[in-house]
Amino acid sequence: MPSLKEQEGFFDEAVRLEIRADFVSKCVLGKEHLKANEGHPFPLMEDARMVGRTVRGIYHKVLTPYAAANSLYACQPCAHQWLMAPDDECPRAALVPCIPLMLYALHVLGRANEEAPCLQTLDEIFEDLKNNLHLTEEHSRASPFLDCYQLHPVCVPDESNPPPTTLVVQPSPSTYCSYKQDSKTTHYCILEHDGGPAPTDLHPSTVPLYQREGEDDVITLWRIPMRSPGLIFCYAESLVFEKTCNPTLYEVVWELLQQLHRGRGLPPGYRTIDVASQLAVFDEPFNISPASSKFNGLSTKAATQFDQVTLPLDRDSSSESDPGVENEASTSYSLSMLPFLFELTCWLSMWFS
Repeated sequence: MPSLKEQEGFFDEAVRLEIRADFVSKCVLGKEHLKANEGHPFPLMEDARMVGRTVRGIYHKVLTPYAAANSLYACQPCAHQWLMAPDDECPRAALVPCIPLMLYALHVLGRANEEAPCLQTLDEIFEDLKNNLHLTEEHSRASPFLDCYQLHPVCVPDESNPPPTTLVVQPSPSTYCSYKQDSKTTHYCILEHDGGPAPTDLHPSTVPLYQREGEDDVITLWRIPMRSPGLIFCYAESLVFEKTCNPTLYEVVWELLQQLHRGRGLPPGYRTIDVASQLAVFDEPFNISPASSKFNGLSTKAATQFDQVTLPLDRDSSSESDPGVENEASTSYSLSMLPFLFELTCWLSMWFS
């Protein structure tokens, strides 16, 4: 993972100003209004290894790492302790789509039995929800939580040197709603993103890091409408969570990861096209090596000038053979690299260049 210093210099000044405007000059978590020199933009897709995760999980399709869409904006404590971390340490937490949204995604993926639904990215699944708020009962239950995220603790607290486990949140416009699953009802407070003024008689509130589903307390969510849920989920996947921090949330995250990677029902032979060329979207200081531009004959400088880089998917014609027998061609190294091999190449290039 790049150092905090490298992450601070990831975006150029024009993009930093755009990011600040996206978040109306407020910390994404604490909602504190930040002066121009107080905000810390940081990338979600921070190096080419994240491309491999994106391809493997089919989270989202457009890769523009140096654009504002690849960022969150926070005050220094939230950026450097809660959502990022000093070198060789873990952040305290990661944002993940809230449980109602993840359960909706699991419902959609579980019912997908045709090619197009099976290949939907997380972004497309939630975009469909946004366009059809009340199409089914599942749509109606999940739609109030569109663009909502909750904090997933990363590590159990160190009893000998415990870090602060509560987050102070400034007064912010909020929406209260409930979600009923079977016989259990969970109450949520959604911190809205509209930037409007909060009632003047409110005081700052505290959000416990180790707040668990099913407790009497209201669960706090953050609505972040202008960022990719697939990208945020992909960033969370790059961390290793302790199950004991929040077992209920952990189980839903883990189930969705399994469904995205292995439960789509795609036959052998589905592969990414020209995936290796996506290495070239990263330039200094995150360029893996000069070799990264040799996969497709493009210079790194030229590749970074593309407005968008997409990850199309295609079916290898050999996959039309007997579905009960894995076709050799579907795993042949002469085809475009499979996501695992791509990520392995990224790792080797990074450490042995």
